[in-house]
Formats: sequence, C-alpha cells, structure tokens
Amino acid sequence: MRHLMLAVTMFLAGLAVTLGTASVLQDVAMAWTQNDRSDGFEVPQSAKSPIKPARQGRPISERLQDSHI
Repeated sequence: MRHLMLAVTMFLAGLAVTLGTASVLQDVAMAWTQNDRSDGFEVPQSAKSPIKPARQGRPISERLQDSHI
C-alpha cells in the first residue's frame, strides 16, 4: 500500500511540475508575441552561416558505368 501511495504522490508531483512549467512558458510566449515588435524574430546576418553549394561530383550514371553493374 505504501508503494501505491508513493507512486501516486510522485505522479501528482511530476504532473504539477510539468503543468506549472508549461503555464510559465506559455505566459512568456504570449508576452513575447504581444510586444510591439512588428518584424518578428529575426536572426542577424552575422549569425547566419554562409550557404555552401552542393558538392559537384561525378554523375551517378558515370559511377554506375565504372562499376560494371
């Protein structure tokens, strides 16, 4: 019986922590969206990584011909 009471208590404590955290995070998100910022979230150009072109290897048809499949 003690194990059942301990399990129920731990479950309810975990549920309270989870729902409490979710409530706080939702309040923060709502406060953030209600700011007078009209541009939204922007990543500064200096923080963006440069776009690298795709690797230009040999076409798959040439690789298949070399393997004699």
